[in-house]
Amino acid sequence: MELSTKKILLRLAEWLALADIGMCSYFYYRSRIDTEFASTLGEYSLGNFVVVFSFVVLGIMLTSEFSSANNLNDGKVGDDKDGLTYSEFLKLVQWAPLPLRYLPFVSIGIFVYTFWTIGSIEWSSGEPFTQRHALGFFSIHIAFMLFPYSILASASRMPGSFSDTKIPKE
Repeated sequence: MELSTKKILLRLAEWLALADIGMCSYFYYRSRIDTEFASTLGEYSLGNFVVVFSFVVLGIMLTSEFSSANNLNDGKVGDDKDGLTYSEFLKLVQWAPLPLRYLPFVSIGIFVYTFWTIGSIEWSSGEPFTQRHALGFFSIHIAFMLFPYSILASASRMPGSFSDTKIPKE
């Protein structure tokens, strides 16, 4: 079976996201045990922000394609048009491997843990990048990358694309 160009790009994006999650996990772990290492990571923050932003936008685009293809907003009015219901989200990620379907919930757990243990992270280039900044930045980065990863994994494994696959209504 030959993959389309879009599927190849989606699989490549999935592998790049996985590599980024792995790299940030390493930076997070290393920052926990080595304060000096953590202070050198400030220069990577802008590049990592661009990567996260790109993958979140890709996840939003895939979700929008899924929603449009399945007319999920038809019949909804006002604020009901925003977002997917839980059952619609499960249909969106149904082609992802089972453990990856739960990554958005793991992501929410990481957000809660980070804000509970570290709190809000604010940093500008004029101040030193501390261990607290590194831990907060990379844990939030991992959480933002995990959230769209299940959508990306589903889109790269499904037959066809979201725009030509209709999901049966309940």
